[in-house]
Amino acid sequence: MKKHLAMTALALAVGFSYAGGAYALDQAFDFNAAPFGGKLVKDAKAIDFSYQAEVDFNGPKFDLSGVAFFGTFRKDLSSPPIPGTGLGEKYGLYAEFVATGTRTNIAPGVNEAAFSDLTFKLRIDPNLDTGSNTFTPGVAGGNETHFASGDTSDDITLFTGKLIAGQAHHFNTLDRGSFDLLLDAQNVDRAVLQGLGFTPTYPQVRFTGVNTFLEGVIDPPGTVTDLDLRGSGNLTVVPEPGIPLLLGGGLLALIGIRKLRSM
Repeated sequence: MKKHLAMTALALAVGFSYAGGAYALDQAFDFNAAPFGGKLVKDAKAIDFSYQAEVDFNGPKFDLSGVAFFGTFRKDLSSPPIPGTGLGEKYGLYAEFVATGTRTNIAPGVNEAAFSDLTFKLRIDPNLDTGSNTFTPGVAGGNETHFASGDTSDDITLFTGKLIAGQAHHFNTLDRGSFDLLLDAQNVDRAVLQGLGFTPTYPQVRFTGVNTFLEGVIDPPGTVTDLDLRGSGNLTVVPEPGIPLLLGGGLLALIGIRKLRSM
């Protein structure tokens, strides 16, 4: 009986902690693009993007630089795109990111990565004149980076992101993977980013990639530069008060486990 109760408490602890992660309910927010010829998007919960990044491996360590271009707003991840927002027609929206971390080869062709540092900027392109540079995958092009290019002088930074936690997974045999980054949104432009989701002093946003393709993966401890990382994903706002509550529930369950073990 004690063992059954302990296992139930452990499952609750894991469930609560994980619920505070990728499956936390997304928070609605407003995006005021009216000053840029778009519209005020009300109660959005996600912005979809496609991205490309350049990745270097040095043994178990990695660094990457990339650009994500956003295309559609959604009321939730399963709903159709919100029409008539002006995104991609009146203005552009993109993110630049640079990251470092470590990766672990947990099985042949299966890699997990943990992010240790990240520089992230969400920017609006009012004149649709920003793109990204090209780089040559592999050693032929030297050690390059991938960044926003074109006329970025008039682009406006909507927030900068400070890393809270981040992880990634990749399976060589499928040429597919994913990543999940939780960020504190700082220096928020509240003339554009509005609504309940951006009410806290430091709103928490999740930058999540799926359908990730990484060309030229090698298992540690190999070293290689300029791997081509591509995929799609979405940016969502995490309800900040919900995370401590969920993690707190997990902590209470763990306390219950300790009590059960002492019985």
